[in-house]
Amino acid sequence: MPIHDWTRVGAGIFHDFHHGWIADLSPALKRGLLPSDQYALITAPPHVQFQQGPEAELYAAKVKTVVVHQVKHHRIVAILEILSPGNKNTPACLRARAEKTADTLRGGIHLLIADLHPPGPHDPQGIPKAVWDEFMDSDFVLPPGKPLSPAAYIGGPCPEAFVEPTAVGAALPEMPLFLTPEVYVPLPLEATYRSAWEAVPSYWRDVLTAPIPS
Repeated sequence: MPIHDWTRVGAGIFHDFHHGWIADLSPALKRGLLPSDQYALITAPPHVQFQQGPEAELYAAKVKTVVVHQVKHHRIVAILEILSPGNKNTPACLRARAEKTADTLRGGIHLLIADLHPPGPHDPQGIPKAVWDEFMDSDFVLPPGKPLSPAAYIGGPCPEAFVEPTAVGAALPEMPLFLTPEVYVPLPLEATYRSAWEAVPSYWRDVLTAPIPS
């Protein structure tokens, strides 16, 4: 299924889809993808602090993530996040997002961040560059015609990033969710996106798939 242009609808519509997508991704991990010594839970990300402001920021404060825990000591090993428009609609929001993501990686936690919103004035090369600039000056540039930037990260003292640029109208790439620096599970982004899409109200599906007037 092609990725839809979520800029055509308000933040609340994407927020509803976001929760459906997370709700499909978590069971996918629990039903055989994760090893027996790990488990996944849906929870609110601890680093989102927006409490008031524009609609997009309000919804960003309510997002859910999938967090993978190690059974032993129940420590967090990986986090799966789907970004909301409010994560980057102001310089302060973008900076908070980049800083907290970098802190999570420094703490040895692995991340997969799916960003289906095109770069804006505050992140002209997308979230991956904003995150990597927290570690070093980065020359990362999105390829022409591929403004969306799902990214998988290996956490630790020397983090690594794996970015798969894509675009509206393309299928979602299969992405790795790292559980250790050497071990990952392939995350079924495309299949779960399709499943969540089926739950979007038909009115909004029509809005998102209507031809763009010439």
